Amino acid sequence: MSRITKAIAEDVAKQLVATKVNELTAIKTKLAETVADLYHNSIPKEVTSLFKKHPKYLHTTTTVNVTGAGINGGMHLDFSIALPSKVGGWNTYLNLPDDAVSEIVEMANDIESKASAIRRLRRDIETAIFSLRTYANVEKEFPEAFALLPVSKVNTALAININSIRKEIK
Repeated sequence: MSRITKAIAEDVAKQLVATKVNELTAIKTKLAETVADLYHNSIPKEVTSLFKKHPKYLHTTTTVNVTGAGINGGMHLDFSIALPSKVGGWNTYLNLPDDAVSEIVEMANDIESKASAIRRLRRDIETAIFSLRTYANVEKEFPEAFALLPVSKVNTALAININSIRKEIK
């Protein structure tokens, strides 16, 4: 009967929440694409066409600080493609139109709440598995987690050399 270590509990919990993490990643990607589109649309067409022809001659950015009515303190967001950066300092800012603010804020709030829920669920799973202590208890009480446990090779052989003791007894 093998014991459950903290590392094993963490690994199994990570695997059990993987689908929720994928859902969160999809929302983050959608937010990044939405902001990238808004930023791309704010760039003059002449600059965009020049960037397509000669990208190495322009400064680019993959991050933007989003501001707008209803966004407190601004949001720092990353997007996956490089776009020409606006001149005027180290940071690139995008002031969102009022109609886009609610969608962006809703996605950002959704990301924050889902990330918090995932952290809480993962912590609860780790605690439950670690509290069960053995593979047998996990198999009985939490079969979903048991399927993800690493294969344990239990050696029931004695660790003490009994043969030398037997020789001394004779």
